[in-house]
Amino acid sequence: MVRVFIILILFSFCSIRPAISQDDEETFKSIVEHFDELDKDWHGMEPTLDNYEGIKTYCTDDNYKEKVHEMLEKLHHYDTLIINKMNDASYEIDNRERKKILRQIEKFEEEFSIPKFLNKLKQECHERHETEHDKKYTKNDFADNSYDGQRLIVEQEINKYMKHITAKIDHIDKYLHHLHISEIKF
Repeated sequence: MVRVFIILILFSFCSIRPAISQDDEETFKSIVEHFDELDKDWHGMEPTLDNYEGIKTYCTDDNYKEKVHEMLEKLHHYDTLIINKMNDASYEIDNRERKKILRQIEKFEEEFSIPKFLNKLKQECHERHETEHDKKYTKNDFADNSYDGQRLIVEQEINKYMKHITAKIDHIDKYLHHLHISEIKF
């Protein structure tokens, strides 16, 4: 009887799966899985930010602005992880490929650093504000001087910038999948 009772107790302890919170499950995801989610979020957000209305939203909505900032910080965190992996002497990779990857990521870090990105968005917000402020004076002007022309210039500038960032993010994604560095835990 005692044996049956002990076996039942042991069985019940073994069969009870400890509750794992969503935060704990997140820590078990690989860097590739995390980046894939971030990449998907970026590709969902990028079309809304690369136009005049997107800049308007960014400039006026603090929650959206914070979301963009957080996403950029995470992106830069991932490229730092890749740089660290590339600089790890124990990680075996062709030296030319290592240099190419480091050069691409360092270029991303230089050209699209968080301060530069925020400065660019701040500049575009200023341009948008000026365009809206002068709207009543430029509504009937022609070409680049017109309100529509000024809107188009702002939109083209941010669109070009966002396409460059998206291309760099796609490169990082390609490297993460190609290099098989999913053993790094986030």
